[in-house]
Amino acid sequence: MMFSITSPQILFQLLVNGILFGAVYAIAAIGLSIIFGTMKILFFAQGTMIILAAYGSLEASLASAKSLMPRWAWPMLQEVRLQV
Repeated sequence: MMFSITSPQILFQLLVNGILFGAVYAIAAIGLSIIFGTMKILFFAQGTMIILAAYGSLEASLASAKSLMPRWAWPMLQEVRLQV
């Protein structure tokens, strides 16, 4: 399936998203290599910690969005929480 990027904003957003996702993967890899390099133990629970941090940042962003959104739009935020 072919698609075309129609605007520079979409291209820029894709570039920023790729850099941010790559940074998250790099931080996880650095954490695993530091723990394995010092303790010689694979710490697989680090993935759980990353997921908890991602969920915490989602909740923080939803809380800040709630303060900026009109009251009638708050149920949509609840739907976002239920989707996750």
